[in-house]
Amino acid sequence: MITNNIYTIKQVKEKGARYDLDSKIIRSPRDAYHIIQTVLDLEHEACEKFGILTLNTKNAVAGVHIISIGNLNSSIVHPREIFKAAIPK
Repeated sequence: MITNNIYTIKQVKEKGARYDLDSKIIRSPRDAYHIIQTVLDLEHEACEKFGILTLNTKNAVAGVHIISIGNLNSSIVHPREIFKAAIPK
């Protein structure tokens, strides 16, 4: 008995995030901190995470990217992974 299963995987960017990033402009380090705490809630995580905020030319947030998830007290990151997330395709 032969069965032919066909699968499709789609990546969808959800607009229903916990925080509206489209209109948020970074004017100070406090603004960046507030976005990171609101979107990622890192204070309640049990492991280290390394991430970046990407901005457009008007300092509006273009994205929040988690680059590496480590263990209890460290996270290994290579610069190649940072630039890969920061440079649009």
